[in-house]
Amino acid sequence: HKILFAEIDGNFPNHHPDPSEEKNLKMLKEKMKTEKADLGISFDGDGDRIGVLSKDRILVPGDLITAFLSGSILKNKPNQSILLDVKSSNVAVKSINDQNGKAVIWKTGHSLIKTKIKEINAPLAGEMSGHIFFNDNWFGFDDAIYSALRILQEIESSKKGLSSFLNTLPVSFSSPEIRIDCEEKLKFEIVKKVKKIASSYYKASELLIIDGIRIKNEKGWWLLRASNTQAALIVRVEGSSNVNLRALITEVKKYLIEAGLDVNLDKYF
Repeated sequence: HKILFAEIDGNFPNHHPDPSEEKNLKMLKEKMKTEKADLGISFDGDGDRIGVLSKDRILVPGDLITAFLSGSILKNKPNQSILLDVKSSNVAVKSINDQNGKAVIWKTGHSLIKTKIKEINAPLAGEMSGHIFFNDNWFGFDDAIYSALRILQEIESSKKGLSSFLNTLPVSFSSPEIRIDCEEKLKFEIVKKVKKIASSYYKASELLIIDGIRIKNEKGWWLLRASNTQAALIVRVEGSSNVNLRALITEVKKYLIEAGLDVNLDKYF
């Protein structure tokens, strides 16, 4: 293995220390290309979030890392609950369920996930942001160094490896995590209004309101929630096709306008 930027410097002179942002991994990608590396691993400033680049230097989302790590856990003990945050894709949910697990969607936020993983005794949980929590042979908190070791262990024990695992997954048409600036007080009011409006159109079984509102229909799903840490609204959309993705984005925009917020979501693509 090769290490980049081993000398600790809290000023972060090389790049911003968020491993879930592709733009921060440019130097890692360049080094992987030079070394013809099979894997790239990055950490945030305090070592509780991980970013993973596959052999083709594509950033693997946290939900798919979690689905991959579920493999050996569920093989040894099937029918266990694997926790995902509310921003996670249907692809990750299906992958976990197909591996004889039970994917459980919960609120975003590492403290909330830590509480839930203990409550339901889940062996594993993961967030899109790169917080991965092991509760089988570890202590149920987000430790990126340990997560890196478990990823290497999973690659070693898996017949397919990470890249082959990713290649077996269906194509997903999803938006990035869209952050819309919104005043602190207003963001909760907007989400509340959208919940009320959407509830008149959708059945209860199509609504998930544990953290903002997540709606599923025949085209895919979309999420609107208030950020835990910023004066912002979070939108994420996943469609079964590019056409359906665009249709869902239009739907989100319609609801936001009805709730009093006119925003151009297309600019985020």
